[in-house]
Amino acid sequence: MLKKNSNKKKNNASNTSVQNVKTQNIKKEFFDVSFLSALGNKKLLISMGIFLGMVLFIFYDFLFFKKTYLFKDIGSDIINQIFPYLIELHNYLIEYGIPSWSFASGMGQNIFSFTFTDPMEYLSYFMHKENLPYLIGYIVFIEIIISGIVFYKYLKTMDLSDASCIIGGLLYAFSGFNIVSGAWIVFTTEVTLMALTLLGFEKLYQKNIYWLLPIPILYVSMQRPFNLLVLSLFLFLYITWRFFQTENTFIFKKYAFILLKTAGVASIGLVIASPFLFEHIRTMLESPRGSGENSLASLLMTQPIFKLSDSLQFGTAMTRMFASDILGSGSLFRGWQNILEAPQFYCGIASLLLIPQVFVNKNTTQKIVFGVFLGIWILIIIFPYFRYAFWFFTGDYYRSVSFYIGLVFTLYAIFALEKMIKNGTLHIPLLIGTLSVLIILLYYPYFPRKNTMDSSLTLSVTILLCIYTFLLVLISKKISFSLFTFFFFCVIELSYFSFISVNRRDLVSTDDLHKKIGYNDYSNEAIAYIKKIDNSLFYRVDKNYYSTLAIHGSLNDGMAQEYFGTSSYNSFNSKYYVNYQKLYGIINKNSEVETRWAPGLNYRVLLEGMNSVKYLLTKQVNFPLWRVTHDSLTTLGDVTVWKHKFALPLGYCYDKIFPLTRFEPMSNDEKDYISLMTAVVLDADVSELSTISQLSISEITQGLDLNIYKQLTEKLYQEAFQITSFSHTFITGNVNVNGARMMYFSIPYENGWDIQDTNGNQYKKYILSNGMTGIYLPKAGKYQLELKYTNKMVQMGIPFSILGIFIYAGMLSFVFINKRKKNRVL
Repeated sequence: MLKKNSNKKKNNASNTSVQNVKTQNIKKEFFDVSFLSALGNKKLLISMGIFLGMVLFIFYDFLFFKKTYLFKDIGSDIINQIFPYLIELHNYLIEYGIPSWSFASGMGQNIFSFTFTDPMEYLSYFMHKENLPYLIGYIVFIEIIISGIVFYKYLKTMDLSDASCIIGGLLYAFSGFNIVSGAWIVFTTEVTLMALTLLGFEKLYQKNIYWLLPIPILYVSMQRPFNLLVLSLFLFLYITWRFFQTENTFIFKKYAFILLKTAGVASIGLVIASPFLFEHIRTMLESPRGSGENSLASLLMTQPIFKLSDSLQFGTAMTRMFASDILGSGSLFRGWQNILEAPQFYCGIASLLLIPQVFVNKNTTQKIVFGVFLGIWILIIIFPYFRYAFWFFTGDYYRSVSFYIGLVFTLYAIFALEKMIKNGTLHIPLLIGTLSVLIILLYYPYFPRKNTMDSSLTLSVTILLCIYTFLLVLISKKISFSLFTFFFFCVIELSYFSFISVNRRDLVSTDDLHKKIGYNDYSNEAIAYIKKIDNSLFYRVDKNYYSTLAIHGSLNDGMAQEYFGTSSYNSFNSKYYVNYQKLYGIINKNSEVETRWAPGLNYRVLLEGMNSVKYLLTKQVNFPLWRVTHDSLTTLGDVTVWKHKFALPLGYCYDKIFPLTRFEPMSNDEKDYISLMTAVVLDADVSELSTISQLSISEITQGLDLNIYKQLTEKLYQEAFQITSFSHTFITGNVNVNGARMMYFSIPYENGWDIQDTNGNQYKKYILSNGMTGIYLPKAGKYQLELKYTNKMVQMGIPFSILGIFIYAGMLSFVFINKRKKNRVL
């Protein structure tokens, strides 16, 4: 009897366990069906359709030409810098070919390093320039789609479920950084390239597939070498994290081999990009921002290491995890700095709830690895010094740091969600604790001013936090349709928040493009009039107004409206162009910002005349001296065209020199006046120019009046450079001089320029006025000169690029041959 009862109990227990397994399988079946699994192979197509629908919802007005992706607000860079460059590159490619030196950039600069960096921008090179305003929205639209798809593919390489990969792709594509920073267009490219880089690494790491990784590295190298440094730092941290995540034991040789293999494969892309990379390095090193007295490095490196972020910065970091626009949109942003440079870690509200769950059921080593990797990014948020270090002490902003932090948050959230989907792993007390902490972080009074935060978005975030908490519990219990409902709320949240970020902004409408405003104002008629009446091969034009529609004045009107000016807004203006303006007090010597926003020579009448500024466009005469030094030619609409009476050509000669150190202490008015009488040379060059006399103090004691001004310019005009042919990179002409002379060219000094006569004699270039180009003519006579610009760093990089292409082609051939051999064996 005991045995029978015992067997009955065993059978009952066995039946119970079978029933439990069946129940679990039924729950899992319902759970899987709830998330598109019933659609079979169509589930990815359906997901893609949802993804496209989200992007169409956000970008509808841009795709159907109701608006342009040109922002008038704090995102004005796209109007004031990027759009003018697109027009200049478009024109340059049509007329001259591969971009090189351009006189439309400031007073002249090599623009090669700003070209070919985004594959999507290639479309602009083949379009009519009138359509360029509409293209920018399409570029962002396409890159957001590509970034989401590639990130989905990347997650699939780690054998995650379709649900996790689809949600991960959405979180990545609609991250705050990708959507908000899309107003600057270049950052959506960065997000796309990062997804390709991660996919390329995982293919290499897991399957020894080599061909993909060099491609994103090629384009990152083409964009900026600094971006390559930052990406390399992130990849080192990421690879270390992945190694510890996937390997049971740490073997240094294996770890070092992975690092070296990755670096070796990635370097193929870097080598192919050599022409761009070398030119970028030169551009950075020869710009005030990259080196020299205006670099921020010395200031940022001296900051205390463990000094905490101030309340405004920390509050901005905390609140913008929940929604990018929670502190306001565009110029109405009320947080630290502005919407781009402030922290923006938003990557979905559910991600914040999921991140702590990634540590559940992990062993001690894994918890340490995940904790250290996450802790590095938390340090960057809490202690600004580590953010400065991440930027190699070149800037006090977040920008791509926000992207990397958001990326880490997304990865942790997706790994946690995957465990929940597969194993039902959820630590409910930890989830409730996380919710409580997030509510506190959301409502904590960081800001002294009331109404700093958007109340409607704050309420929406609070409701969504509660909904996601409830849904995560249901998902862990494998309740039917819980995951689908979670997915549905993610789609609604990401679509709505992204729509706000893009559309709650001050934009250039399609109607604006057809009005006589902005770059379409009467400046175009004025420039056309000047070109009609003046057959000179070279002259410059200045304006006393901006043609941009943005809140910030544009210094790149010349590029957009096709004339040569003197102002420039450029992240890496030539240091010689900047040094010239510093010498004459146009730019503050200690301001890094002003080296980027270089205002040019406007209102400095003498300097304009000496640098070939022959025409002036005004909408109002707010400088009385113009009526004396200029002739009014005509008025077109609201624009008046003035001609400078004393404008000099591109080049002319001085019979005296003056040392720079004696020139620097003088007042701005004295400097302008003295520059009409003498070439200002570096002290080190004075001894080489002994055949030219130095200007004495007695010669500059008399004041400057209109008659003296006329006499001095006429004297310089007598020995002026007569241009016989002109292009951006090749200029010919002749000059007659009556003795030894220092010839001044109003071209910012650059090693790429070579000057020779028709007999092939090369002339040494001198730096005049701390930034312009000069040559020494040793004796009287007629000189026939050729000025030729060569992209020397590009030429230096071409052999390396060819080598890299051969290596890459050889690698592909090797892979192809091996694949064919394996197929034959099979």
